Amino acid sequence: MNFSNLDQRPIEDKKSDLRALNVLQALLENFIASYAIENPEDLYDEEHNEIIRKLEFSQGMRSYTLVICPDGTLRMVNGNCSLSLLIEVHNALMTLVGHQEGN
Repeated sequence: MNFSNLDQRPIEDKKSDLRALNVLQALLENFIASYAIENPEDLYDEEHNEIIRKLEFSQGMRSYTLVICPDGTLRMVNGNCSLSLLIEVHNALMTLVGHQEGN
């Protein structure tokens, strides 16, 4: 596991971010069948002091990039992103929120 040299947090905090991002990515992969996730990349956000993940969603020749935080918020969406993809991402994340509230 490689972490940014800029991330001076305890290793458990870094692992916690990655666990959350892995769960979110798996949720999106399982929930969104009409797009494939390619080239996931973990990045360190110095401003918010957390690891974030860049996800590239592809459908045919089209590709859209989203950046997600460990808490499930979208940090960045490229300008030409498909509205149907955004709706599917939203719905997938809401199933996770609904599941957490049910516990």
